[in-house]
Amino acid sequence: SMTIRIIQIRSGFGTFQAKYMEFLKAENSLHTTLEKALDEIDEKWRTYPGLLIAGSWPGQNDDEFYESNKDRILLAYAGKEPFLGICLGLQMTILAFGGKLENLPENRLGIHPVKGWWGETLESHWHRFYGVEVEGVKGLEDFEVYKTDGIIEAIRAKDHPFFVGVQFHPETQSSKEKPHPILKEFLEICRNSTVDGLRL
Repeated sequence: SMTIRIIQIRSGFGTFQAKYMEFLKAENSLHTTLEKALDEIDEKWRTYPGLLIAGSWPGQNDDEFYESNKDRILLAYAGKEPFLGICLGLQMTILAFGGKLENLPENRLGIHPVKGWWGETLESHWHRFYGVEVEGVKGLEDFEVYKTDGIIEAIRAKDHPFFVGVQFHPETQSSKEKPHPILKEFLEICRNSTVDGLRL
């Protein structure tokens, strides 16, 4: 049967309504491995309500992509819509909530240990920018923040079903036999979500 897909967005925090997974991808996005990992967990994930932002090429200028999608991130937060931002998605979320980004002298590559609510795992990193909390910013005070050597690795909204950003790429450490816990949790919450989105 045909799946009905509806999305309506008006600028300035107008009306938003989503009945399927909205997958935002910047130019040169790193989405192929992510889609494969999600397919291995649940092939129906595209039909669940939620917002997903893939990573992009390290160090490229994604300012235009951020400006055109920052309100969409804030809508997902306000509307209790499941959200997962990976790499660039985390950076965009930090900016949207009043944080800032710093530029590393060179790309941060390779596998690094990360601790979070999901446990301790070895995660794949490939990025030039990293997020920094700004003292006294109200928005980021509403998040659990997980760091490695001062670099924000993950954030999770405290009062939200699932609003998460991660600096690493969980999709590269995920397999059909052992799905990454963050991806698995995200899809479980999306599948059971009854959120229609935000209408203002």
